[in-house]
Amino acid sequence: MSAIPEALAERALQWVFGDDEVDPGLIVSDGRAVPELRAWLVGLEHHISDLKRTLGVSVSESLALARLHALIVEVERAAPRSFPAQLQADVAAPVVSIGAYRKRTRRNVAIIGAAVLAIAAALFLLVGPGATNPKVHDVDATIAEALTRDIAPDSGFGFGGAAEPTARDRGFLIGAVIDLSKPRASGQPSGAAEVALAQTLASRALQGLDAPDDKEARRQRALGGCAAVFGADPERGECEQGASAYITARNNVLR
Repeated sequence: MSAIPEALAERALQWVFGDDEVDPGLIVSDGRAVPELRAWLVGLEHHISDLKRTLGVSVSESLALARLHALIVEVERAAPRSFPAQLQADVAAPVVSIGAYRKRTRRNVAIIGAAVLAIAAALFLLVGPGATNPKVHDVDATIAEALTRDIAPDSGFGFGGAAEPTARDRGFLIGAVIDLSKPRASGQPSGAAEVALAQTLASRALQGLDAPDDKEARRQRALGGCAAVFGADPERGECEQGASAYITARNNVLR
């Protein structure tokens, strides 16, 4: 408990126990810099639940526990995301160990030259004219959803405000939008499920940025890659790293 700033813990307790003068959104925002906050809140939830059961008080009707659960969900949503997204076991394709992939990723990040080459490869594959891949596979909606479901999800209670994707997250999502929008290996256009998911992911990728209101227009913007989204902004480099990470994660699934 000592790892949680006293002022933050006090505000969280005040809001959980009914003080509506406390802004829970600020608790969530300030909590992003405190990795231990979620574990502290979960421990508090267990403690309150055990105490109520001991006293014979209904847990299901507790407003404090309902508020506490909502706060835990929002803190979890706002926390920095691991990258790339954790693949789920329901993807019907051979998947390389995520643990092994992350070890390789951490090692490669330490090698600046390799990182630069990876970014260049991402640019060529995503936005380069006539870019080709000798092993062409269709990325369908099921695979793309599994790859991206943990990147800036649209769930939650909303009082903490929607956490915007990082520039790397945006690049990862843009990579998926481009894949979903490509013609199928059969030469046929993408299916309705793929286009619909591409529109959803494009909206998530452009969240908080100056972007068109129309969902199809947002998809078209994302199809331009990181250059179309960030232009000369310094965050473009991080976006391109995210696009490169998407390509690696996708290839691990489809190889």
